[in-house]
Amino acid sequence: MEDAVSYALGETSSPVSRSLQEADRVEASIRRGVALDEPIPVELLEAVSSPEIPIPRALVELGRAMTLMEDDPTEAEQLVHSALPTIAALDDSTLSAGSLQLLAEIASEQQSYEESARLLGAVLALRGSSDAESLPSWSTAAREALGSEAFDALLEEGKRMSAQEAAEYTSRRRGKRSRPSSGWGSLTPTEARVTELVSEGLTNPQIAERLFVSKRTVQTHLYNIFAKLYVQNRTELAAEVVKRSSKA
Repeated sequence: MEDAVSYALGETSSPVSRSLQEADRVEASIRRGVALDEPIPVELLEAVSSPEIPIPRALVELGRAMTLMEDDPTEAEQLVHSALPTIAALDDSTLSAGSLQLLAEIASEQQSYEESARLLGAVLALRGSSDAESLPSWSTAAREALGSEAFDALLEEGKRMSAQEAAEYTSRRRGKRSRPSSGWGSLTPTEARVTELVSEGLTNPQIAERLFVSKRTVQTHLYNIFAKLYVQNRTELAAEVVKRSSKA
């Protein structure tokens, strides 16, 4: 009750009330079709883990995904897929379109161009738009890779999918893209960035501040990095970075 009152009064006395306000901010951003003006801290995602408030959690997951799009598209994709069932169940074309567009951009980044084009077609249909000039700049890579004729045909296929069908389609496609389980190629963009910052001598709190994440998240990244690169500590990790740089 205290959290609900704080939220209603626009106060930020607790992580939950802050998370509810962030959910409102994400929803407004998606409806206006603009980027978030500030990143969403991971702590606020953790604060709305209760199954009793699935919609705010889904919105915060989408916002967190928007925050991570450039640095860690793999984690961003996981967050969107986590939010997608809740968003699709709302039968809200604008929110569904915003979610699917995030996945279309991630698919393009991962060079899954057919998936990207189909999802983009679904986004256009949900938004009631057929203007080719309204396509986002990142879709150019798919058009160039597939050829204009094939790209346009895939757009049309996507336009015939409902939001639920598009969600099911991208969930099936997701399992077909994988990253190596070990070695440098297995590191996500964020893990690679953490590795770089460790080699520069930054502490966990400094890395957390630089990446806008919690110290616990940095520790999790380091745990994964150590396992993937078969090192035991930060000193060995830094030595591996030097060794790899000398071979480049």
